[in-house]
Amino acid sequence: MYKIWMVNITVHFLKGNDIQMDLIQSKLFKFKEEKYKSFQAKLLPNLDSEIIIGVRMPNLRKLAKEICKKGLREEFIKSLPHEFYEENILHALLINEEKDSKKAFELIDDFVPFLDNWAVVDAINPEVLKKAYDSELLEWIKKHVYSGREFEIRVGILTLKNNFLGERFAPEYLFIPSAVKDESPYYARMMAAWFYAEAVAKQRDHAIEFLMGNHLDKWVLNKSIQKATESFRVSEEDKKLLKKLKVLD
Repeated sequence: MYKIWMVNITVHFLKGNDIQMDLIQSKLFKFKEEKYKSFQAKLLPNLDSEIIIGVRMPNLRKLAKEICKKGLREEFIKSLPHEFYEENILHALLINEEKDSKKAFELIDDFVPFLDNWAVVDAINPEVLKKAYDSELLEWIKKHVYSGREFEIRVGILTLKNNFLGERFAPEYLFIPSAVKDESPYYARMMAAWFYAEAVAKQRDHAIEFLMGNHLDKWVLNKSIQKATESFRVSEEDKKLLKKLKVLD
């Protein structure tokens, strides 16, 4: 009798979880915009457009806050894999709400196997990581950057960019994304280029010296220079200097 009672309770609990997830999906579809879906599908060519609902980021942020307020954050985070692209964006936003740095590491690690596009990766930015010990965060970053997997590399370099190009910067950190080579996956290469362009804007002297040092493969170097020269935060004089560093065919 006891075992039967426990099974019934478990089944009821699982059904309750399913109901909550269905409610979140129904809210997402209330925000659906067909034109925005088409726009998003063009930006995410590696995704099946059928898994894109078409929800703007302000509405996703609003829903993420509502999920937290109703105490459903942990439940949603545990409900991997998700069915829709916007659910993965929600997942990233809910990770960002984490207040414990070690727990944030764990949540991102659990999410990494399900990362399949640049937009979800780029939404991952827990504020709490700014309080993490530098040594622990750098070790975690390197683990992902050196993984060899496209979107895992991207999340590692993104975290480096978001946390170590300001007051926590050290010149040796510029070598970490240099693990990305010309044969590396596209979205990993693009993130490396974005990192170096940001480095030029925020750590000008060290970054330009690094780019002059023959540390990067041709494609990554040239794309980094392109992105830096497109930035309004880089002086015209520096743009001219950077263009001279491009490797020609």
